[in-house]
Amino acid sequence: MRLVRRAPSAPAVAVVGAGIAGLSAARALTAHGFAVQVYDRGRRPGGRCSTRRTSHGTFDHGAQYFTARDPRFAAEMARLQQAGHVAAWPGRIVALEGGAATGTAPCARYVGLPTMDALVTQLAAGQTIRQQVNVAAAHADERGWSLVAASGAALGRFDGLVLALPPEQALPLVPRRLALRATLRTQASAPCWALLLAFDAPLPLDFDGAFVTDAALGWMARDSAKPARGDGERWVAHASPAWSAARLHLDAEVVAAELVDAFWRATGLAPRRPCYRAAHRWALARPDAEAPGTPCEAELAIAACGDWCHGGRIEGAWLSGIEAGEAVARALRGAAPGRAGAGA
Repeated sequence: MRLVRRAPSAPAVAVVGAGIAGLSAARALTAHGFAVQVYDRGRRPGGRCSTRRTSHGTFDHGAQYFTARDPRFAAEMARLQQAGHVAAWPGRIVALEGGAATGTAPCARYVGLPTMDALVTQLAAGQTIRQQVNVAAAHADERGWSLVAASGAALGRFDGLVLALPPEQALPLVPRRLALRATLRTQASAPCWALLLAFDAPLPLDFDGAFVTDAALGWMARDSAKPARGDGERWVAHASPAWSAARLHLDAEVVAAELVDAFWRATGLAPRRPCYRAAHRWALARPDAEAPGTPCEAELAIAACGDWCHGGRIEGAWLSGIEAGEAVARALRGAAPGRAGAGA
């Protein structure tokens, strides 16, 4: 079935998900002159590009840093760096095994200023975003797409749809007749428990980040060593996917206690009492399958995007969002004129 669109006004596109991918898709569509409405189930945009604010300082407890390999993404990050929203992170990054640190290959790493969610703030500027809206269903008919919230409320009609979600969350929103479902079924997301620690005094470690060889941990970083993070000694550690999956439904305090033990074991330091300790569960943290590219069904002007489409990095999420936005824009431009949705 090809959607018939008749209204002369600018087509409207719904974007579900306000992480890096969703916001970059929205920007691409807005640049093409479409009316874009972003829906997100969280309290604020960002997805896993998030920061927790506490009385002991901030913690980038999701994405830790990003790289810029693609020329398009590098150009965008250079613009944000010039504007003071991004900075290079020159911290010493090592490989850590049993308390022994070895060097890693040089790599230019960047972070948002003053926190990682600054990237989201910049991408969200000028976009129409409705937070704490859980989109539960999407239906396609001859007039376009209609979205329904989990509350049962109708969210309006749209000519195109971008699902900027992990594949497990995108799949229920895709009508059964669409081939896009087959692509989403091949993808899976691995969980990650994050440990947040603050100390009254610096730890005697001569590195700022480490890829860890340990059954429990896969990464740790001195979060307070990143540019513009303020005073204090704050660390974020990410558990390995297998360890996280085995403890996915445990209480956060139980997990935090186990991860603190793993932290001291990995660093080889004698344990000391933190002044702040917390664990955060990312149930769908990283792609666990080969990246498929950014899938789109042009006939119905629907695309899915996310870091899972491009290898799990922030750069990949941004590129996937751009590709999804461009694909839906091409699909709508190639369709017969139709009724633009009036998203609520």
